Amino acid sequence: MDSRSIEMRLRLPAPEEPAVLPPLILPTAHFGVGRAAPTIGFRRPFVTPADGRLVYAVLALLLLMLAVIVAGALKVTEDPLNPVGLGCDVGYGYENSCFDLALPEGWHKLAVGSLFPGDFTEGGIAYERVHLLVANVPVGGCASPGGPLPTSYESGGVSYQPRETADPGLACLRTTALPDGGVRLTAAVGDRSNGLMAADGPALQDTSEPSAEAGWTEVVDGRPARLVIVAGTTASGMALETRTWDILIPHSIDRILRVRAEIAGPDLEKGRRAVEQVLSTLRFGVDDVALDESDRLDVLRATLDDLDRGAREGGSDLYGCFPREPGTAPGTISAGVGVRLPEPVDVTCRTAIEASEAALWRIRLETTWPAGPGYAAGGRLEEVFVAGDGTHVRSFYWRLDGSPAPLDGEAAMLPMAPRELPPLLTGPLNLPVGSIVEMLYPGQYPEYEPNPANEEISPDLVGRHYFVVAGPRIVGGDEWYEVQSPDQWLTQTTWARGTFKGRPMLAVVEPACRSQPVEIDQLVAIPAYELLACLEGVEITLEKVIAVDLPPTDPLMCAFETDTEPTPCPEPIGAPAWLIGEARQQIFGPEGPSGPAPGLPIWVAPSAGSLPSGQWVRVRGHFDDAGASGCAWTSPIPQSLGLPRSEVQVLACREHFVVTEFEPVSAP
Repeated sequence: MDSRSIEMRLRLPAPEEPAVLPPLILPTAHFGVGRAAPTIGFRRPFVTPADGRLVYAVLALLLLMLAVIVAGALKVTEDPLNPVGLGCDVGYGYENSCFDLALPEGWHKLAVGSLFPGDFTEGGIAYERVHLLVANVPVGGCASPGGPLPTSYESGGVSYQPRETADPGLACLRTTALPDGGVRLTAAVGDRSNGLMAADGPALQDTSEPSAEAGWTEVVDGRPARLVIVAGTTASGMALETRTWDILIPHSIDRILRVRAEIAGPDLEKGRRAVEQVLSTLRFGVDDVALDESDRLDVLRATLDDLDRGAREGGSDLYGCFPREPGTAPGTISAGVGVRLPEPVDVTCRTAIEASEAALWRIRLETTWPAGPGYAAGGRLEEVFVAGDGTHVRSFYWRLDGSPAPLDGEAAMLPMAPRELPPLLTGPLNLPVGSIVEMLYPGQYPEYEPNPANEEISPDLVGRHYFVVAGPRIVGGDEWYEVQSPDQWLTQTTWARGTFKGRPMLAVVEPACRSQPVEIDQLVAIPAYELLACLEGVEITLEKVIAVDLPPTDPLMCAFETDTEPTPCPEPIGAPAWLIGEARQQIFGPEGPSGPAPGLPIWVAPSAGSLPSGQWVRVRGHFDDAGASGCAWTSPIPQSLGLPRSEVQVLACREHFVVTEFEPVSAP
């Protein structure tokens, strides 16, 4: 199994899991980073280094997952005198889901922690986790929750591990009959849900306004809440009232804390007072930031610039056409997030922003297009929720008609003309080393080594450009080529299938060369290897740029003995030292670091001196610096971390933009 498969198995949702998960964080390596990390990460498959670093990363992730699950497992407690209950949704990492709840003297904590009782077991909530189960009377006769976890579970033909499971002890504690006068209260965190996208698919999140018209007439700890009351009878025939509050969690539009209170007669009013007393003590760990109408346009502009910058780093121009204030504008898109269109499409983009009753800014982004060759007229709707301090909270997207996003990815949301297989080859493909090639339909992910057994197609990769480093290698009757791809920020290469069942999978294309003068926004829009192909030997002057120091990255942690604690891995050893390591600075164009354009990582030649951070300058520089021909480094780690071959090390340095001169200029 390669590292991409491991990463995808760790992170991709099973059919019954949410379609949107928190970002995965891997340790950062120190081996020739060629681009700055995106400000906003989009959920798309990518490749990670095939070396010892992945072993440490995966081991750390598995240990972290195990620690989270063990720490969060629901447990029985016999501590009725402890007055404070704490719930925190550690499983999904939503720190805003933490809450405190004070219990009256003598109440019993039946179970505390975090346990997944099963998806969609209740209407209006999905992916719920029970955090607190308490009662004013003993509830017995149930097995202990928090039993052993399974080693794995099957979903969609793939084994995922580990995972919290439905627990019969918890189910018993939640449903066993209440004695007369009993009150049982359950607190669970989950997603507001409109139901299922499909019978075995993810939930449809409910992002509707928590308005009074929709029943959100209560307020709990300053948050909108909806109360539903259901009457019934106990097993002994006594009156039973169930009061359920859905409370919108701070900094959220779709996350709720559900508090359910079951009150057994004969004195329902006494039980209601007890429940209200408990509910009045509920406190979330964070408070909302008030929305200031005077900030509305600034928040809109900053959010769109941030989305645009992150998308451009992924090769997408999807957000470039949206006006930075409410209104409509024409535009053209050629690529969505992680997928290229067969041809550029003229679109209309509409921007709107309003204050949500959830104390968030609700930004609505509509993209529409007329019918074209092979596709119908349609549109894409994205809603972005932003807190009062400008923090991006969540994003959701649908088809413009309100139907849910398809399960087969971004490509199905965009105006895609039908694709056809390329014609059969009449001879060898023989792609030249050093050429720029394009992935043809149906597309396939490159592998760390040629893998003829892999016949999985990846249409989202069609149209993506690669740089041919070596090849061909004939494996399984097909030609394979060692390539560098645009999302390989580390110095690494993979192997792409050049032919498949007699048809080409790659084709030579011209690099996206730009005529002089070259602007910085052109440089950041093109992969480093295409810039090298376009601008080899060209001296470039960028008139108004500002340098920003890149923050130090978290070191890789290494353990050289099985019984020792991990410590920071040693730095690579090589020369020239100023050119082989990570970029320490990046430069931005006239709109600065907060604008829509990404930064361009730079390496400053020693002869140029120290480039001051935060100062507007005119810089002169080039790719393919003369010092790159001597680039070489080794690893001081006993087991080498899969260092690239010497020619690949040289290539990495040739792709660096080296600043040779600079002088101060006035701000734009």
